[in-house]
Amino acid sequence: MGSARALLLITCCGNVGCATVATLAFPGRIEEEMYNNRKELQSLPRVYSGTIADAYCISQFAQPILLCLIDLPLSIAGDTLVLPYTIVRQIRSGSLRPRCGARLRDSVAKRRQLDWAEARESCARLLLDSASPPVDQVRCRKILTGSDSPPPPRSDEEACGDVPFDPYEAH
Repeated sequence: MGSARALLLITCCGNVGCATVATLAFPGRIEEEMYNNRKELQSLPRVYSGTIADAYCISQFAQPILLCLIDLPLSIAGDTLVLPYTIVRQIRSGSLRPRCGARLRDSVAKRRQLDWAEARESCARLLLDSASPPVDQVRCRKILTGSDSPPPPRSDEEACGDVPFDPYEAH
């Protein structure tokens, strides 16, 4: 009988997406989603995080409300089992909160690289035109004499795309 319950629990967590497992296994992804959806939940304690996530899902009448209702008792059980671990994690790391994750930073970096390459091409054409304004020529010379790669972001906001990247002002 005990093994049947364990199998049922594993099957439900696998099929339903047990919020406890998700918050424990993928905290970076959870924080990234919080960052991307600023109108949603902006802090999630690690202690009973799956239960809180399911309760939030239910309170918002989110699309998978039935899954959240089914998952809620599983999350309560799972969160209780991992309580000693989550208490230590909460003390050491605090609550889950919005963070710009690696995927977003990589995406912004690729966009910066494209913008930089386009600016360099545009500057090369502009410098061929003798009628271009001297101010633009000076800015373009700086870009063309610099690296093929854009300069590093000046702030986290710029690295995450919250502040637009202007290749002409990047020096």
